[in-house]
Amino acid sequence: MRTGWVFGACLALVYPCSTIGAQSETDTLAIGIAAARAMLGHQYSKGSISIDPVQGVEGHAPSNSGVGKIRAASHTTALARAISGSVHRYRDVTNCRARTRCALTGVAAHLVLSAPRIRGDTASVTATIYQNAPSERQLIDYETVILTFARTPRGWTVVKEDQLGIS
Repeated sequence: MRTGWVFGACLALVYPCSTIGAQSETDTLAIGIAAARAMLGHQYSKGSISIDPVQGVEGHAPSNSGVGKIRAASHTTALARAISGSVHRYRDVTNCRARTRCALTGVAAHLVLSAPRIRGDTASVTATIYQNAPSERQLIDYETVILTFARTPRGWTVVKEDQLGIS
């Protein structure tokens, strides 16, 4: 038996069509967790980290927070728990003295993740990490990476990182 969608109708060919959406949600969460964990390797110094509940813009550097769709609260909470982090919007973890003079407060780093783009056994996420700069030239640095994943027997694994932008 196989499944498929034809003109909006489900054809039960292998699995009932009701399981199609469930698998997609499972993959979306697994890819998000793998992306968040991969970005921990980009931190300057270890410390508390927050995840933005607003999805970043795919393919843009930096992946601006506050302009995308709000991720489901349960999904964002699961992402934060997976990296022992918290859920906050970018504007809630920054202190700005002037428009361009902002610093992170209460966290060592802040993550903005785009929604995963899943194509069969591959996927991609645009991920931006914001963190306080080690120098005084600017207060917050960012790095945006396009993470490419492959489905393996152990789950979704990062197979490629393409740097999209860095400050």
